[in-house]
Amino acid sequence: MAFFAKLLNVPTEPKPETFRDPVFLVGSMRSGTTLLMNTLSEHPQLLKVGFELNPIWTKIGGAPINDDCLECTEKDLRMEYANNMTAYFKDYLVRSKSFLRHLARISQRNKFGSGGVFYDWDNVYLLNKNPHLSNKVRYLNAMYPKAKFIVIVRSPHGQCSSLKMMFLKNHKKDGRYLRLPNDSGSSWSKVNATNLNSMDKNEIYPDKFELFPKAWLKINNLMFDHLKHVPEEQKVVLAYEDLMGKRADSLNRIFEMLDLRPEHATKVKKIIDKERKIHNTSTKGDPLQKWKKHLDESEQKILQETLEMNRSDYEKIMDQVPNARDYWIH
Repeated sequence: MAFFAKLLNVPTEPKPETFRDPVFLVGSMRSGTTLLMNTLSEHPQLLKVGFELNPIWTKIGGAPINDDCLECTEKDLRMEYANNMTAYFKDYLVRSKSFLRHLARISQRNKFGSGGVFYDWDNVYLLNKNPHLSNKVRYLNAMYPKAKFIVIVRSPHGQCSSLKMMFLKNHKKDGRYLRLPNDSGSSWSKVNATNLNSMDKNEIYPDKFELFPKAWLKINNLMFDHLKHVPEEQKVVLAYEDLMGKRADSLNRIFEMLDLRPEHATKVKKIIDKERKIHNTSTKGDPLQKWKKHLDESEQKILQETLEMNRSDYEKIMDQVPNARDYWIH
């Protein structure tokens, strides 16, 4: 075998290649994660992996999302899950270099006007955006100790308004209900109407608007508790409102944390200067002010009272998000 390998100039062992730990983009649903992902993926070193990979994380990654969205920490990690996800990520990267995937990216770019086409394959990071990983940051950090985290947080008024409109739209479309379990770590889960009778009605939406500010406080506080385990140089936190109003500063902070190659500086400027449309949205209007239209007076009162009753938790979140008090205190 060695003779034929030498004769045909075929190496008997493949060259060793290191695996570059992924970049994770997290934040509560309706906080701007999709907009930020589409923007960042235009950088030649940031390749988005699918959409959110919910079934992948659930089936092979040991991180339940599809049914109940459960909290995961390093205690839940098994080597099998790390091997599965690393194999998946590496396969995704190989397949992304194909001609068909290239055409798919061109089609996506032409249709939506965002997303990347050409990549610096020798220096690319895989970018996994997923709000449902916000309660699994410690798990991800244990699986990939050198992974970097981009965190986006939206004001409780803006996020709760957008989430309410999306949930109502989905409920009208297919009759689904959403449940926020009354525990310390679970996020929203889908519920079939046939299962409602066996569940606590105080955990179900539609009907209970107070679940939205409760979820905002719960998920963001949990996410920041998890992020304490991530080294400072491997994470960046920004306010959704800064992304909308101070895009250059926000994106430059992200690119600086990722330590991307200076050869792409011209592309970075184009990404920052580009005018963008917000595609994944449930309502039209000014993203910073439209909550006033979509939250009635009673809902605004419930939201404000919930924040006041949980003032210390609210303050802890604002302490973690640059410029939050400039936008969130009305």
